[in-house]
Amino acid sequence: MTFVASMRQLEERHVATKIELMVWSNKMDLLAFSNTKGEVALHRLNWQRVWLLTPPVENAHVDGLMWRPDGKVIAIAYSTFRVLLINVENKETLHTIILPSRVSVMSWPQEKEKDVTNNLLNKNIASVYLPKLPTLCRHFRTETEPNEENLEDIKKIKSQTVLNFLILCLEDGKISISVFGLYNIAQIDTNIHLPRGHLCGKILGCELSKDLQHLFVSVLVTSKTTQNIKLLTLDTKMLHDRSKELYTLSIKYGHILSLLDYLSNTMSNLKETWENILLKEMQLKLSNYASLQPPGQLSTDFLELLVFGTPSESLERFLMRDLCDKSIKKLGNVIELNCLNMQRLILKHLYSFGQNLAYHISELKGMSKLATFSSLGLKEEVVSVGFTSIGVFLVKATEVQYVIDDFLKKHKAFFKWLHHVILKMTESIPDNSSNEWSTQELQFIADYLCTFDELGSCESDEPPTPTSTQKIFMDTLGQYFVDKELVKPYKHATNPWEQLLESNPCLQKHNIIIPRHSNLSLIQEINNLKVNIEAIFKTTESAINTSIGLKTIHQIRAVKGDTPAMSMTHVTEEKKLVMTFVDKDKKSFDLVEVSEDSEEVTVLNCFFSNIHEQVNTSASMENLNIQDVQFYNSTVLAMLLEDDAAHNNVARFLFVPLSTIKAHLSNMSGSSSGQMASASGSILPMPQSGSIQTTSGPMSSTSQSGPVLQSSLDLTTVFETKDFFVLDSLVGARFALSGVRNVLVVLAETRRKIRLFEIDTEGEEEGETADEEMLGLETSMNVTQ
Repeated sequence: MTFVASMRQLEERHVATKIELMVWSNKMDLLAFSNTKGEVALHRLNWQRVWLLTPPVENAHVDGLMWRPDGKVIAIAYSTFRVLLINVENKETLHTIILPSRVSVMSWPQEKEKDVTNNLLNKNIASVYLPKLPTLCRHFRTETEPNEENLEDIKKIKSQTVLNFLILCLEDGKISISVFGLYNIAQIDTNIHLPRGHLCGKILGCELSKDLQHLFVSVLVTSKTTQNIKLLTLDTKMLHDRSKELYTLSIKYGHILSLLDYLSNTMSNLKETWENILLKEMQLKLSNYASLQPPGQLSTDFLELLVFGTPSESLERFLMRDLCDKSIKKLGNVIELNCLNMQRLILKHLYSFGQNLAYHISELKGMSKLATFSSLGLKEEVVSVGFTSIGVFLVKATEVQYVIDDFLKKHKAFFKWLHHVILKMTESIPDNSSNEWSTQELQFIADYLCTFDELGSCESDEPPTPTSTQKIFMDTLGQYFVDKELVKPYKHATNPWEQLLESNPCLQKHNIIIPRHSNLSLIQEINNLKVNIEAIFKTTESAINTSIGLKTIHQIRAVKGDTPAMSMTHVTEEKKLVMTFVDKDKKSFDLVEVSEDSEEVTVLNCFFSNIHEQVNTSASMENLNIQDVQFYNSTVLAMLLEDDAAHNNVARFLFVPLSTIKAHLSNMSGSSSGQMASASGSILPMPQSGSIQTTSGPMSSTSQSGPVLQSSLDLTTVFETKDFFVLDSLVGARFALSGVRNVLVVLAETRRKIRLFEIDTEGEEEGETADEEMLGLETSMNVTQ
């Protein structure tokens, strides 16, 4: 019985570096694969390269690749305990997940299609009330063309209308589940669900049902004397019952993460602008001059020059030799421009961020009052703390605005005075020329000069000290951009509101008054804000973890020797889980079917006798090698086979419909009066319903939740020779395929050669797999040869 009408070879390519992992997108004909260098490449079906991503750190190894269901994001798990979510269009990192151990299995299932956008809470009405975030520019000296990127959707979740979950199974036996790959909602430890004395050696597979009610986990369980594969069925009914609320929270979390990324980019621009001031020529020259003077001498020399009008010999040489009138003017203009840019970043960007974040947190506070959201762990008091943190952050941002203003005034006064001094020393103006300075300007100059030796360099790992003169720090502004307490807190001497709070401590401690932490820097306030925001969503993880419980444990099979390769799929309509296990000897594989209702486990040991026996009696009796077995879809298996050495190791490919196997078993059962023929000609009695049939060897097992029905089948008796597709001149090792896109790639044993195929299935309607939604993304990709 034939399933595939044709397999058409498209390309055969060679690569310079050995390929390790391969995975197809289910939305476009794109193949992602990793190599032994830790690189990840994205290619089209015609082998045209879209991009190549180098590993984030040297010697990083790729442990897993998985596409988001919509095909716009790909998750890459590295051996450095990091998972990166990569934007397929431009290979930019959207999000980074930090894990306690390496990833062993990845999956990205999604809930069955249903409309959640009609829910009022999921209506994106923020754009009605909030202005768009200002575009961030790398350089501020000239206006750049506006960037049309949606800054409110940096994480690329705006198009997500269906819940999907990135499931990461770790080597330590834990399972991490996150919505859209961003919002972590559960951390499951499989060891707590195993019997006493048993430990999870490795998670082999994980599958979430489409209705979100069950999570199926296949684990290798070790005890003192044995190794067994067990199937854990975990009850995840809360995900089903609260799917709408979970979707709403996840979308909200994605918006907030995008805002926090916007904040990080804004702060990077602020620090970069400040460094443009800090690292200018005069800063370096002053630092060099200060390093040659005793502690405190730099400010003393300048103050004496200010008071008496006469410089010391060393200062005069410094001003005449290292500084000049032209450089003073240039530096003054640069500092003024950068200060104005910093003020603009605070007024336009930081305040816009605070306004947008306050809106989303206000919505969360309203949601926390509803029972449906509180059952997910959303707590009003925790949300309130996060809301207060926004106000504290904005107060600190306003303080920085005052500091920048004072900084600019002092610099202007200082450069005006220094310019006048240099002109007098060079006799460009007479000594008796007018030298009238306002009291405020003199005070600015004096305050500015005092900071030369008062603060050290904020770039140093050691906290600044009053005697640090190796590097001068010409202002109090930079201390706000490091993760340390302020050396010289800002004093609001003339602010009436600050005076009122200082004179009324009881008012200052009232819960409606936003506190001001005078000793914390802006970076410290931002870190506190992020911690409080994360705490809002952390309570959801605790609530969902508590709700997940063990439903059943099935004993699948014993393991002797190496761990078998596994694949699994859930047949929603029949409420069955189907798994395959290929042993390392590659002579057979187990086809396992687990029923959710009857809790019955059926194990069918499948193998292929040598197909040449039918035409050549002298051919070897050794079975065909089974190189790889995967699910083409939930009802069809795909297999890569290999002939024996006498026939030049020819690779063969076969599609096996599960219905064909069931029909063949049914016919054999009827013709044998309840008996089934095995490959060797022996007769295995068919187990009666409710009984347990055991066979000798590693297949013997019993289920903790139901009977295990076992039998053997030679698939060569089911499929004819014409059903096999011969891959000439290829020794195959593994393959990757997509049943949605009908594409296949076969990797050679050398792992340096691949073949790409297009699959045409019988009864397929024209255009059935077309996805119009992805055409815009596909045509907009930046393709590099």
